[in-house]
Amino acid sequence: MTFFRIFSLALAVCFAALAPAEAMKPMLPLTVRASLEGTPEPGRPVDVRLEIHSMINAPRATVRWILPDGVEMIADSVEWEGELTAGMPKVLNFVLSVEEAGRYLVRAKVLMEFLNGTQMGQTAHLWIDTLVP
Repeated sequence: MTFFRIFSLALAVCFAALAPAEAMKPMLPLTVRASLEGTPEPGRPVDVRLEIHSMINAPRATVRWILPDGVEMIADSVEWEGELTAGMPKVLNFVLSVEEAGRYLVRAKVLMEFLNGTQMGQTAHLWIDTLVP
């Protein structure tokens, strides 16, 4: 019985080594990245770039910015709606402003909706730090 336990443990270790944890995670067919285009300063506008990559077609996609107190969207809506095409990156530019010096977490939630009613989404997180000179 001891041999069987040792053999089972060795076999389990081998399988764990062959299949790393990252390979076992389910992957969404969607990646979203947000980045600042410039240095944020209190009271001044800063450009934000949102890059969306979809591996599948989505006839209806929405972007909704989630802004903390002290951050506002300038000249644009906090929402966008459109279509995503598989393999074609979608780049959206927005302009934000922060009222006073601080650290702010801004999020952009991208939701894809399909004809059968299925939805899936991904959120990009972006830290805006006006405390660093």
